[in-house]
Amino acid sequence: VNDTRLRIGEVMKICLELVNNSSVDIKWISCQLFEQIDWHSCEHHTSDTAIVASQKVSGLKGMKFKATKQAKAKAVSPINSDHKSNNVISCEAFLRVPDYTLQTCTGNLFEIKHYLSINAQTKCGLTNVNIQVPAQITSPRRSMTTIYDYLIATEDRG
Repeated sequence: VNDTRLRIGEVMKICLELVNNSSVDIKWISCQLFEQIDWHSCEHHTSDTAIVASQKVSGLKGMKFKATKQAKAKAVSPINSDHKSNNVISCEAFLRVPDYTLQTCTGNLFEIKHYLSINAQTKCGLTNVNIQVPAQITSPRRSMTTIYDYLIATEDRG
């Protein structure tokens, strides 16, 4: 990820390089941008998490992403830049921050957080990998009144 501090409408470029040290094949890789809103008041707490952008990484068929026969039972992992292997997965994904995304902020009654989640799904399920990277969405386009109205509407649903 070039930059985890983004503005609304901006595109996040994600460059992935992984090596499969597992004994199972990778079925797919996805990238998702999450928005988590936590509301705190007196003795009450509400948390709401939503996916604001998502992309399954395509183009994996032409690349070697199957496990090697001599691989030990290790999970899929990020690789060092000096690591040379025929079993390296290299791909890119692009996520656009939608217009309805709220600004990352912390207040006395609420907190709005964002994070990027990268998932590598295997056939087995036991060796799935989920890497989370904190992100920050900055934009003066959403006012605090809009955030308060959203939180009240969410509270009414629960």
